[in-house]
Amino acid sequence: MSMCAAVAAALAGVQLAPADAAAVALAQQYAAAIDAAAKEPSEASAAAENDGRVRDPLATYGPKLLAVLDALGLTPRGRAASPPLRGGQRDGTGPAGEPVDPLDELRQLRDTRAHRAAAVDTTTA
Repeated sequence: MSMCAAVAAALAGVQLAPADAAAVALAQQYAAAIDAAAKEPSEASAAAENDGRVRDPLATYGPKLLAVLDALGLTPRGRAASPPLRGGQRDGTGPAGEPVDPLDELRQLRDTRAHRAAAVDTTTA
């Protein structure tokens, strides 16, 4: 599977906000650059002849693509850093497409905190 196809499959599995369009385009550009370099290994050998260094496209574009995918929440680390809104949607809508109020989301998280560790140490020193 090509990198472009893998990125397209990952993007097809999520709903992103229109504000994420630039990051999506950047991820697609990085994936295309990796695929193009993989198809033309002759450029790497030409670079080796010119200055003795071979530039690996994965070493160049891989970390950049990973950072964009993290920012979009398309990696485990990216999903852990920004939990999805109610219903698993990231575009500000609930499971039935209704708008989700961010304050309601924060209230819900605060209410579930009571079932986890205490927010403040109640012991006195």
